[in-house]
Amino acid sequence: MLKYIYRYKYLSNGKGLRSLLQNRDIKFTHPKDFNDPFDCFPAVVHKEFAGLKTSNPYVYKALGLDLLKGAQRIQALAKMQNRMKANIKSGEFLDGLLAQASVLSLAKIPDSVLMWSHYAQYHQGAVIEFKIPINAPRFFNGDYSYADLIPMDVKYEKNRPIVVMDGSTTDRDLILDQLFLTKSEVWEYEQESRVIKNEGGHGVFSFQQELLNAVILGARNEAADEIKGLAQVAGQELGKTVPVFQAEFCKKTYKVKIPRFKFKIDER
Repeated sequence: MLKYIYRYKYLSNGKGLRSLLQNRDIKFTHPKDFNDPFDCFPAVVHKEFAGLKTSNPYVYKALGLDLLKGAQRIQALAKMQNRMKANIKSGEFLDGLLAQASVLSLAKIPDSVLMWSHYAQYHQGAVIEFKIPINAPRFFNGDYSYADLIPMDVKYEKNRPIVVMDGSTTDRDLILDQLFLTKSEVWEYEQESRVIKNEGGHGVFSFQQELLNAVILGARNEAADEIKGLAQVAGQELGKTVPVFQAEFCKKTYKVKIPRFKFKIDER
């Protein structure tokens, strides 16, 4: 069982970076604001609710179908299915699932040239390292809050996930996987892990401040003294050292190097 994992947040050289160091808070984003239009947008297929009384007795009773007989039950079931079809077609179904959700995207590596370019202001920003203790083999089912920043790894697939709505009992982990944790393989370079909030919507939220472990400045970051000062104050408040490193461009290869920074692997 893992004891610690290390995850990284790429940030621009702006208010978010400074607020993270000063206030130990971080932004969670609603899926509608993602740059990938297919992210959290699986295909949804409706199938006839055959044998609903057996496949999902809870829904059967919740709809009051157990109190109806013959033609009334058939009509009520047909009306419900037509409404479901309309909601799927209009997008209302997925909108409802995602209404209060938000996501914090983290990465497994701190030296991706593309990630620095896309999410850290063209190497002018910074990367924050989090050291996250793990005490459950299945993160999502463990006893934790979003503030613990327990991430789940994204899977990259060639085919878009399909959610089948046929009235059968919903597999919570399967829906989680299809809705939040499956992306197109074209995004595989991001090596993403996600912290998912199911309630409370998007915004800036506090995290467990002891998770802050290090700061890596971009090769073009021009605020080194200021950021080092903020990290030093944060370390004093946390009772530990929060080291600051600065990335550099390799002179002979298409790579980013981080002098003195020790690359870490998840610890057992």
